Amino acid sequence: EERTEVDDGLEVLGTDEGETQGTFGGDRWVAATLAYTGPGPGGEDASLIEFVEIGAVGAVGSDEPGMVAISLVAPEDAFGDVFAEVAETFVRDQGWALFFAGEPATAGGQDGGDTGGDDGADTETDGSSGGETDGAGGDEAETDGDEAETDDDDREAAVALPRGDAGRSGAMPDAGPTEEPTELWRFDAQASVVRSPAIVGDTAYVTTKNGGLFAVDTASGEERWAQDLGEEATVFPPAVADGLLVVTIWGTDDPVLAGFDRETGEETWRRELSGTPTEPVAVDGVLYVAAGGWDGDPSALYALEPDTGEEVWRTELPDAILLNDAVAVADGLVFATATAADGTDGVGLYAVDAATGEIRWTFAGSDQIISNAAVSGGVVVVVDLPTVWGLDAESGEELWQVRGAGVGGGKAVVDGTVYLSFEEEVRAVDAETGEELWTAEVAGIPGAAAVADGVVYVGAWRGSDEQQENHWFYALDAVSGDEVWAIETDLTLSGVQPVVLGGVLYADASGYLVAIGSPDGADTDGDSTDGDGTDGDRDGEDLGRYESPQYGYALEYDPEEWEVDAEDEDPDDPYDTIQVFNGTSLVMLVGDPDYDADEMNRCVREYAAALAGAEEVEDLEAREGGEVADAVEEEDGTASVEVAFTFDGQDLIRHIACTDLGEGVTLVVLHTVRAADYDDEVAAREDLLEGLEPAGGR
Repeated sequence: EERTEVDDGLEVLGTDEGETQGTFGGDRWVAATLAYTGPGPGGEDASLIEFVEIGAVGAVGSDEPGMVAISLVAPEDAFGDVFAEVAETFVRDQGWALFFAGEPATAGGQDGGDTGGDDGADTETDGSSGGETDGAGGDEAETDGDEAETDDDDREAAVALPRGDAGRSGAMPDAGPTEEPTELWRFDAQASVVRSPAIVGDTAYVTTKNGGLFAVDTASGEERWAQDLGEEATVFPPAVADGLLVVTIWGTDDPVLAGFDRETGEETWRRELSGTPTEPVAVDGVLYVAAGGWDGDPSALYALEPDTGEEVWRTELPDAILLNDAVAVADGLVFATATAADGTDGVGLYAVDAATGEIRWTFAGSDQIISNAAVSGGVVVVVDLPTVWGLDAESGEELWQVRGAGVGGGKAVVDGTVYLSFEEEVRAVDAETGEELWTAEVAGIPGAAAVADGVVYVGAWRGSDEQQENHWFYALDAVSGDEVWAIETDLTLSGVQPVVLGGVLYADASGYLVAIGSPDGADTDGDSTDGDGTDGDRDGEDLGRYESPQYGYALEYDPEEWEVDAEDEDPDDPYDTIQVFNGTSLVMLVGDPDYDADEMNRCVREYAAALAGAEEVEDLEAREGGEVADAVEEEDGTASVEVAFTFDGQDLIRHIACTDLGEGVTLVVLHTVRAADYDDEVAAREDLLEGLEPAGGR
């Protein structure tokens, strides 16, 4: 109200508040949609709509809360399209799993919100603040479900890179296995795998020393596509940018960078640099790579356009041989490790401005930097065996140095702690001071650590005399160093730094990509059949619980497997809707009072019809063919149908089931998943529903 550019009356079109379960855990938000007259495009007064949201969210890697504020202003007649585009970009490109609250209500035909009400105001069909409605009352519940599908797919598209992130810190975006895992699958790459994969959503991208570039399904370990880039070629792990993979290819006549379409594997561009390129990294729409120094080639750092490989800037480093390792990018700087071209100690580390290519500072070390820098929280860690250095990222000033056994040398820096891998030990030191926090013994030489959700993951090889042939994966508590679990493998884990995502650990080993995790895969609540054919047990598990204020039933679920968004917790609301997510599924549970015991078929058909009428839903049909009305199955008070449809270019399947619970309450189950994953997710849905039980005297 106090902003000077608001010239004419401020009208509040709608407000909303609530809680969500997102990537950051429990998030709280308030939102409002406003209308007023103020300066529009070109500076002239215009009728404007503004959507404002403020959310308290859990900060990444911390128990401390953070704050997100969003303000979006656009002309009234364009607001709907702008909101939809910005919401999509914000979620997809920035990697946030943030739900936009409520409906940005406008009189201008806004269709990018959660409910899609006809009059632009918050939907009142069921009286809920979240806009959830029954399927018979219109397309609101289905539109909300489809929007949630998009959010769910965005979470699926989380990216985990070799060495963790652009700063090569070892920090992973999602939890790995926290209980003793087993091997889920191994993919035979027919050659040595070059480091652990880059993972985008449900696909792992693997490179090899005989010219292989593979896309591998993370659920099954099956090949999706492959590129043969020449038997003599070594292909380095990819940078991920804008639907592309960009890889360095050595061993050909002229080492090159090349871009490939992520979905098809088709090569889109290729270029040579001024020498042998290193492993690239993409940050904020720019590709960074170092090249040269070997065989007398001049050395340089490059910033390139990831879509075309065209040069943005180039900085020559004539006195250095750049190591054949990855550059790191953090805090607006590019860090490249090197050795002197004349064989002296020379410069070991360059810090270069990421925007301009200007050299900001250099660091020599005492002997020779042996691998890439790891950067996080304003601290740069480099290894100059037997010394490890901690440097200030802004100035290059030495903060500390520690020494360890002269083998290993892996490092990770996450949340103010540096994790160092030396012979038969993993050591944690304070990132600011270098003070030792703990040391954990391991059977062999550990590779660099991957750190996720308070757990440190390492692979160790070449054990003690008694275990010379044994290789181990370890999970250690990040705070204490205590062993969480350890498993032995017959694969060679030489220098492995794992990648973890979605409760699974991935690693390169003996020419294989191996995945280890829960033996039950999609088991979400411990009540499914275990691998030995026995039933799991809920007893003793730390289960989440949602209890319906309207109907008294309760849902017990494993919070490590499922995210639950309880939209409607008002006991005066006749509907009750819960959205439950895992890595690939969206299950919506709706308590609906609109159908009696003889109307389960009508219930299913009307929910299917609402889906068919939702925005962007195309080609809806019953999975078995024919009309939806002919495909309904009814048994023991339940009617159900499975429908296939296309949404936002994705082939999806939805299971729709209506069950009479008695006393005028129908349970509606809407389970949506990508078509390729549906069969695997059926068991996950059934296990989840086993946690649904009567409570509260009804």
